[in-house]
Amino acid sequence: MSYGPLEAGEMSIVLGGVATNSESSGSAFIDKAYLNLPDGTTSAANPAMYVSVTGKGAVRNASMCFSVPAPASGAYKLTMHELRSKKSGAITFQVP
Repeated sequence: MSYGPLEAGEMSIVLGGVATNSESSGSAFIDKAYLNLPDGTTSAANPAMYVSVTGKGAVRNASMCFSVPAPASGAYKLTMHELRSKKSGAITFQVP
């Protein structure tokens, strides 16, 4: 991951974690990640999110970066989409 300049009034939120695949066969492919921001808009991961996880496997230290309006405080919802199943999962978090 590399960082570049943002527009005035923006800042980065960098998220990291472990991507896992609970299925015993077949790879999972996370192809999209985006944030729902406190102001109701969305921000896609930049660079785009592409993670392949083998059956019963895990990818550690998967990182995503999002540009958001400053200040970044408030409630956020991270959504990730799996290409093969066409399913999405989400988690919410708070930035103080």
